[in-house]
Amino acid sequence: MLLGAQAKQEVQQARFRTTAAMQAQAREQGRHLGDRPPYGYRIVDAGPHPNTAHAAWGRRLHRLAPGPATAPG
Repeated sequence: MLLGAQAKQEVQQARFRTTAAMQAQAREQGRHLGDRPPYGYRIVDAGPHPNTAHAAWGRRLHRLAPGPATAPG
């Protein structure tokens, strides 16, 4: 039972670390991490993927930009 409790705790910690890293990427690098963009934004190309293997497969980075119809001004 003790081993099972430790495994469950490690899964929760890994989930927390992963979520925190994804939020930091979105906040600090302006990266879009998936799903639909929030209202008023659209997804635009942000250049080649920094990982050379992913770039070789043709993967690109994406970021959020204000939508032309909902942009202020």
